[in-house]
Amino acid sequence: MMIDDKETSRGASASRPTAFSMLHLLLNLLLLLLQSFFFASPSQAACDQNDRVFLLAFQSNITAPSSSPLNWSTTTDCCFWEGVACDGPDSGRVSQLWLPSRGLTGHLSTSLLNLTLLTRLNFSHNRFTGFLPSGFFSSLNHLQVLDLSYNSLYGELPLDFISDDNNSLSPIQTLDLSSNHFSGTIRSNSVLQAALNLTIFNVSNNTLTGQVPSWICINTSLTILDLSYNKLDGKIPTGLDKCSKLQIFRAGFNNLSGTLPADIYSVSSLEQLSLPLNHFSGGIRDAIVQLDKLTILELFSNEFEGPIPKDIGQLS
Repeated sequence: MMIDDKETSRGASASRPTAFSMLHLLLNLLLLLLQSFFFASPSQAACDQNDRVFLLAFQSNITAPSSSPLNWSTTTDCCFWEGVACDGPDSGRVSQLWLPSRGLTGHLSTSLLNLTLLTRLNFSHNRFTGFLPSGFFSSLNHLQVLDLSYNSLYGELPLDFISDDNNSLSPIQTLDLSSNHFSGTIRSNSVLQAALNLTIFNVSNNTLTGQVPSWICINTSLTILDLSYNKLDGKIPTGLDKCSKLQIFRAGFNNLSGTLPADIYSVSSLEQLSLPLNHFSGGIRDAIVQLDKLTILELFSNEFEGPIPKDIGQLS
């Protein structure tokens, strides 16, 4: 059969525009998909303007090293400032201040207390001085993590109760005030008694006085309790066995005395027990071998007497 070349040419010409149209349609669809990817999701809300003012007021009371200035530009959204994070795309409220080891000097101004949705605050390893603002915990009652360690803060241990309502609870989980110059006692009417989810409490290397509180294990979630390098005295109270998750207990370099409470041998979760340079007396019970998770046991420079437990070598 003979094929007309002209008819074939016309058929090919008709098919080419159809293929081109399909390609054009696919390109348009791809462009729409890319636009929806980049522009359809809501953009992050700008930083709350009140919080921005409070951050700038805080900045006016501190100094950063000239070689590494704090990157807080008044022309940019404060949610993107160094160390600042906001709680989501809707409100723009500041939820985190995370500025450890920045060489910051100055004091913590009361403007911080207006950042009422702060959940995480870390100013550790800086050079802050002075008192913590009055009402610190009652104002910042959403704090979950507070780390002010390795500064030069002083005054009474700032553990004010979170509110006048004794039924209120504190969400604080990590509280590290170590290596400062805090003084006074660990008071009973403090935020600690309302912090049922507290896992880390470190006030070592201060000048605290008084006794280890008998209610300390009301916080049954405690895993680290560090009271070392202070001026605490008296006996370790009973009740440590209620700290059923306690892994690290340090209270060395104080003026503690008396015998080791019997219930300390029942804290089976203990991995470190450090009580050196105190005035403990009496014997060390054979029950210490029940602490089969212990990896560090420091009891030197005390006044213990009697035999070393015969099975102590079983401890790993």
